[in-house]
Amino acid sequence: MGGCSGLRRGNDAGQGAPRPNPTGVGGRCRRTLLVQQRQEKNTSGDGILTSQLTYSNLTGHSGEFFARVDTPSGVFVKGYVGAGALAGGKATDEDWGNATDAKSGFMVSNSTASGWLNYAAADVGYSVLRDWNYKFGPFVGYSYFRQNTNAFGCSFPVPAGQTCIGANNQPVAPNQTILTQDETWQSLRVGVSAVATIWDRWGINGDVAYLPYGQYSGLDSHWQRVPTAFYPQTGTSRGVQAELILTYLVTENIELGIGGRYWAMWTTSGSSTCNGGCNTNMVGVFTTSPPFQYTANAERFGTFVQMSYRFAPHP
Repeated sequence: MGGCSGLRRGNDAGQGAPRPNPTGVGGRCRRTLLVQQRQEKNTSGDGILTSQLTYSNLTGHSGEFFARVDTPSGVFVKGYVGAGALAGGKATDEDWGNATDAKSGFMVSNSTASGWLNYAAADVGYSVLRDWNYKFGPFVGYSYFRQNTNAFGCSFPVPAGQTCIGANNQPVAPNQTILTQDETWQSLRVGVSAVATIWDRWGINGDVAYLPYGQYSGLDSHWQRVPTAFYPQTGTSRGVQAELILTYLVTENIELGIGGRYWAMWTTSGSSTCNGGCNTNMVGVFTTSPPFQYTANAERFGTFVQMSYRFAPHP
C-alpha cells in the first residue's frame, strides 16, 4: 500500500540507471493532505420504505500513516490508519405515510451536515509474481471504518413553508443539532496488490479488495424529539475497496505519490429498533418499537498526496 513498497532502488552491476532491489524492507510512512469525499444513505422501513436519510456531498480532509514490509520469501504485511473531519455536506430526511406528522403523504426536510471519521486496515499476502521491477500477489485482511455525522438546522421544501419545531417548542435554529448518525463498518478484506516500476524513478501501485462479509452497527439519534429518540442499528454487509497511486522516487529513501481511492459498502441484512420519542404524536412519552427492516449503504471516494520513507534493505 502506498510508498513503502519494499522495492528499494540501487545501482546494480552492469546497469547505468538505478532500479529496485526485491529484498527491501519497507518502513513507516505518512500520507499527508489526504482529501476524501463521502456519501452515505440510510433507509428504513417495516417491509416497505417509510423513511430515508441521505447524507451527501460530505467533503473531508484526513491524515494517514501507512506502512508495508516485504520479505525475501515474498510474504508482505501492510496497513494504514487515519482520521479526519467532514464538512460542507447536506442531510436530507424523506418520510412517507405513517412516518410523517400527518400520518399520510410525503415530507422532505433539509439540513447542513458535518462530522468526523476514522479508519484502519491491515493485510497479509504473498507476492506470487515478482522480479526486480514488479510484484503482484493476493492478500487477506481486515478493514475498519467509523463515521459520525451531525445534521444542523432544518427547512421543509415539502410541504413548502412548514416550520421545523425543536424540543423547546421553538423553531429550530440553523446551528442547532437535530440528527446524529454514528456508524461502524468492520469487514474481511480479500484482494490483490501490485507494485511496479514504469520508468526510471516513476512507479505505480494499487490494491483492489472485495469485502465478502462484514458487521455493521449504527446509532441514529433524533435530538429534537421529546424525549430524544434513539435508533440502534445492526446488520451484515459486503463491499469493495480500490486505490491506485503514481509515485516518484526523489532520493534513495524518500518517495512522493499522488493517488485516488474508492470505497463502497452496503448492508445485506439489517434491523433497527427505537427507544424514546418514537411516536411524534405522543410528545413527552417514552416508547419502544419492535425490530423493523433497515438497510444502509456508504460510498467514499477522493484523491490524496503522500510522502514515504524507505529503510535500507537487510543484507
